[in-house]
Amino acid sequence: MKSFCVLLLLVGSGAGILRAEAAEPPPVSQVSTALATSPAAQQVMTPAEFASEMQRLSTQAAELETNPQKGPEFAAQLPKQWIVQANGSRMEVTTDPVRNGVESFLKAEPKAKPGALKSLEERLHRMQSEAAAYDAAPQLPNGLHPRLEQILAAREFRQMHGPSALQLLWQHILNFLEKQFIKLSPHMLSASEAGPVFAWCVIAMVCAALGVWLYRRSRQQDLIPVREVIPFAPGARGWSGWLADARAAAAAADWRAAIHLAFWAGVSKLESEGTWLPDRARTPREYLRAIPEWNTSRPAFDLLTRSLERCWYGGRPASQDDYTQILSALEKLGCR
Repeated sequence: MKSFCVLLLLVGSGAGILRAEAAEPPPVSQVSTALATSPAAQQVMTPAEFASEMQRLSTQAAELETNPQKGPEFAAQLPKQWIVQANGSRMEVTTDPVRNGVESFLKAEPKAKPGALKSLEERLHRMQSEAAAYDAAPQLPNGLHPRLEQILAAREFRQMHGPSALQLLWQHILNFLEKQFIKLSPHMLSASEAGPVFAWCVIAMVCAALGVWLYRRSRQQDLIPVREVIPFAPGARGWSGWLADARAAAAAADWRAAIHLAFWAGVSKLESEGTWLPDRARTPREYLRAIPEWNTSRPAFDLLTRSLERCWYGGRPASQDDYTQILSALEKLGCR
């Protein structure tokens, strides 16, 4: 009698546990976690049967729009893969794309659910169309298949093969990382979408860099040695005459001509002091190189030369400040 009572207690407690489990359906997170281990039976199907299965799933997916609570039930029926056999070939079609579509629908915000459901339906319709097209494809005549195998066994086709195990492993790793990034940020672009965006960003940066280079190149003119041959040696006129002409050009606000005439005033001054022998064909840089390094006049004449090259030969705009600096350099040379 005592043993019978203990048995009744055990049965009663077990029934209570079963009722409690039946009363509390598993949350969506647990259902999505258990998708990969769904015990759905896998059966070998023909392409026509596979197309019918996709049609059935499409119909059930359409019902999720009005009954989204059936989402976990829809997901639980998916096997790990579908096996399709036709013409002696066996194909294993993974359910991961459909599974991911279901998970996206279940986890999406209410406003985003219609878009996720539409993507799922489009994928199912596409799989159905591909199966129907494969089933309707014309079959090879008898004896042609061995001939094709003989051709593909030739030397020129020996290097052709499918992806290696290492390539498949690398692809699985990339898919796993992409899924993790999508979980961290659902609005992040996928690898297929981010590729073109990255390519256009690189093209834009290259074009921008090229534009900046062309702009700077257009603003920079290479200073080439220019031989300005005058009909007489600069020292023959005297530096005071050159300086007077420079001041007259400055009074007319012709700063470019004023700098040009002030430079020849400096040349005439140094030539009159015997710094170099007269030569009407020298370039401004050749005048500068003719001054010894130890000569105290070299820094001031260097300023004259650079100002002339920049404003007279380089085409840069000249200003009153540039002319003032030229006058200061001439004073250091003794032109007062």
